[in-house]
Amino acid sequence: MVTVPKSGWHRSYLFCLVQQQAFIEDMIQRASGTSNSHQRVKPGDYLATRVVLPVQSVREEFNATVWPLLELSQSAALESDKLAALRDYLLPKLLSGEVRVTEALP
Repeated sequence: MVTVPKSGWHRSYLFCLVQQQAFIEDMIQRASGTSNSHQRVKPGDYLATRVVLPVQSVREEFNATVWPLLELSQSAALESDKLAALRDYLLPKLLSGEVRVTEALP
C-alpha cells in the first residue's frame, strides 16, 4: 500500500514505523482475503491504525539522524545491484575463457 506522509511527518519516521514487527503483526491480523496470495488490508483499517506520534521536535531530530542512514542504505543497495549485474555478466565469460584477465604488473 502506498503511504505518503502528511505535513509534519517525515518519510524516515513512517518507513521505520511500518517496519516494526508490532506494526507488521497488526497488519497481518487485519488482512482478509480468500488465500495467502490475495490477502489485503483494507485502506480504512490501515488508516485507522493507532501509532505513537512524538512531538514535532523529536520527529525533526529523528529525521535528521535517520534520513541520511536510509539514503546511504539505498545507495549501497543500488551499488550492490550494479555489482551483481556486472558479476553475472562477466563470470560466464571468464569461466568460458571468452574474456581473460592478465595479472597487473607493478
